[in-house]
Amino acid sequence: MESDIPNYYYETMNGVLEYLFVFHSLEELSLEVGEGWDLDDTIVLTMARAWPNITKLHMRPDPPTHVIRRVTLAGLRAFALHCHKLSDLSINVDARVLFEELPASEDAQPALTALHVGYSPISNTPAVATLLFAMYPHLSLIVAEENATPDWQSASIDDDTDGGTDVYKLSRMFCYGWGRVQDMLEQKRRNVTEL
Repeated sequence: MESDIPNYYYETMNGVLEYLFVFHSLEELSLEVGEGWDLDDTIVLTMARAWPNITKLHMRPDPPTHVIRRVTLAGLRAFALHCHKLSDLSINVDARVLFEELPASEDAQPALTALHVGYSPISNTPAVATLLFAMYPHLSLIVAEENATPDWQSASIDDDTDGGTDVYKLSRMFCYGWGRVQDMLEQKRRNVTEL
């Protein structure tokens, strides 16, 4: 879903964000803005390099919106490479965009255990799980759009009992996809410990 918010809104918000890049010792940051941020992988890389000591980073729209963001899984890789203490991340991503090669095992970031993705599209769940496991082998909690389906584990792509709107159906489908990724990550961790 495209945003009808003018570009200058996002440009202003991203400009405000740039002022925070000088705080290299920053450990926790939670920014919740009406329509959110228009982040992309380049801005996320700048954030990751600027805040190497960050442990909790929450960048969410409040209230949650159904605007698809431009950060991809490559943007999440920037946090794995530069933010080794990051344990709790909230950021909307477009997980339909995959990158070709798996990150090297020495690039794995062991601290991240919680990822809040909000309203984030996802398509190839096995590929997303493989990439996330390579980047964040201890990731154990993924939270998708809470307002659409409070319990994604009970959601199903085929469950259409209420005839909801397209946005609602997409949100449920994304929640279901992220739930599958979390289940796959758990299985991958079990497989590693059994070796």
